[in-house]
Amino acid sequence: MIDPVGGLTEKHDELKRLCQQVWMDCRQIEKAHRIEPMFDDSSCILWRLDLVKSNRMIFKTAKLQQVSPFWQMMQSLFGQAIEDGFRQAAFNYSFIQQAQALQIPAIVNQYSNKSSTNLLMSFIPGQAVKTDQVNQEMVEDLAKYLSGLHANQMSDFGSIKLAIENQQACSNSITAKWRQKLSQTLNDLTVGLGSETILQACQNQIDDIKVSHFVPMMMDLRWDQFAQQKGRLTGVFDLDAYVSAPIELDFVILEYLLTPQQLDWFIAEYMRTSQLEVPNIETQREVYRSLFYLVNALGEPDYSKWMSQPKYFD
Repeated sequence: MIDPVGGLTEKHDELKRLCQQVWMDCRQIEKAHRIEPMFDDSSCILWRLDLVKSNRMIFKTAKLQQVSPFWQMMQSLFGQAIEDGFRQAAFNYSFIQQAQALQIPAIVNQYSNKSSTNLLMSFIPGQAVKTDQVNQEMVEDLAKYLSGLHANQMSDFGSIKLAIENQQACSNSITAKWRQKLSQTLNDLTVGLGSETILQACQNQIDDIKVSHFVPMMMDLRWDQFAQQKGRLTGVFDLDAYVSAPIELDFVILEYLLTPQQLDWFIAEYMRTSQLEVPNIETQREVYRSLFYLVNALGEPDYSKWMSQPKYFD
């Protein structure tokens, strides 16, 4: 016989309150396990809920007053605050599932108020991928995953739902709007950080930015976002930061995620499964690398080291 709050104790009072807001009966919970974030500036708190009936769920909550640089960028550049990502989760998750083959969470419920936004999701089995575990099969699975997303070309950037509804050709005016938003976002992120030299270097290149395609994109693309079982990618854990964005951004971050050998594997599989050409990012690399650095994309604190990463897509 379990007590009225299941396996939750007094130290879980905040979790109990949040669970009740998404109509989660705490008596179903046998045990709650806090999932530690990869980075200290993470905006979200994650819990794995082990239920009495032997299945599991994931509870995710974000305090709206604690906005990380990453979500500052998402709001400034894409008009996507963290609560928007949670509210649009059901639509985005459904769309993403249709676009690629990996398993993604099902949305059970979502609730937001003035102080927090919360999401209750199904549990995705598997272990988070660690960099030293990555093999050729995983790299090829990643290529198929991105190929499936990139097949959906959008006419604008920002909300995926709005980009789908706005079925017009990608125009010069949209590219100009992207440049303007990019410039403003970089300015906002560097204010007070003593990063004026970063901003100055980027401004010299922004006017030459070209967008070949807007595509659905996970802006926080990292290996630990994927589930693996027996050496193959099987699922995606986190899809809150999906937006329509220039395809070049994916290839900028891939230069950090993959070794030269892995990049060769990736390109071979991507070209086999995609109808798109691999973009040349030579004239855009510095701007987008600086953007990812300013939002702590992979946790590297040294700007010079970050910018000296080997180049591949030229």
